[in-house]
Amino acid sequence: MLYYLLFIINCCEANESIAVLANDVSRDEKKFLIYDVNYGEGFNLRRDVFMRIANTVRILRERGYNYVLVLPPWGGLYHWRKHHLKVPWSKFFHIQSINEFVPVIEFHRFLKETNYDAIDEVLYLQGYAEGWTGGKYEIKYDQRNCIINDPHYKFIGGLCLRIVYFWTHVKVNRTVSELSSIFILVQFFRKGWFFSFENIYARKFSCISIQGDSETLANMIQRDHHHANSLMIDRAETVLHSHFGDFHYWEARRSMRYAEHLRLVADEFRQKRLNSNDRRDGTLISDSWKTTRKEHGEAQGGDYICVHWRRRDFVRSHSADIPSISGTAEQVSVL
Repeated sequence: MLYYLLFIINCCEANESIAVLANDVSRDEKKFLIYDVNYGEGFNLRRDVFMRIANTVRILRERGYNYVLVLPPWGGLYHWRKHHLKVPWSKFFHIQSINEFVPVIEFHRFLKETNYDAIDEVLYLQGYAEGWTGGKYEIKYDQRNCIINDPHYKFIGGLCLRIVYFWTHVKVNRTVSELSSIFILVQFFRKGWFFSFENIYARKFSCISIQGDSETLANMIQRDHHHANSLMIDRAETVLHSHFGDFHYWEARRSMRYAEHLRLVADEFRQKRLNSNDRRDGTLISDSWKTTRKEHGEAQGGDYICVHWRRRDFVRSHSADIPSISGTAEQVSVL
């Protein structure tokens, strides 16, 4: 008869390891896909990148992989001109609505669910150093040397020392013998930005040159990185939409309903300032975007026009190509 007993002495901080069996089982069944975009990018681009990565998760789930999309906290946006950090998605969007498209979880809840364990792997997306060959855009991806030595991910060496002690009980012909062995495992980590959260690390880091879309990313994850229970895709804006404007594009877009507390503020403003409401304007919607059906022309809208007017950064970089304030007002008046 042969018996094995395994002791693990973990010298890491308590919140950097998962020791409960139930959590280990859960992690094997569920995988987390985290993403981030170039620091300082604006709200609209970040919202669009969500749609691309959400469709990557959709594709992986359709193939039988139980991925959950981790929502990257908001913060550090240039246009906000404020230093807000760690802002959850629930401040802006209705999370349950997004969950009707793909399962999602806020980043801080992901950390708690995994007991603040290190992220298994970070993939830093980049283009190809040689650019397009022959002027032809080709769908492809390869692990390459990092084009830019990104300071956000610093190698910090052995952070965690694990002493693993094996005790073996062997019984052969009524003779009992004991064997023991000790292994010292040193784990190496990368320290990164990770949305300004402290004490978050990654076990592996690599740069991936990629030309492709949501499906390309799904193929790469399925082929090369499905073993990682937590996988982070940085510079996710590198990935394009698989089919811009198709059915799944609009599913992702429709799922991004704004949070109820914001809609209440907007409804009050419309009613008081614009004499507008959903019933009068024909813009009533169901509780779920999946059951909301509208015919073309059914929504009439109110007696006002909304203008997205980009000004500050355009004045700095494209001053010769944009109208003045009065010129903009004249163009809007014509409408």
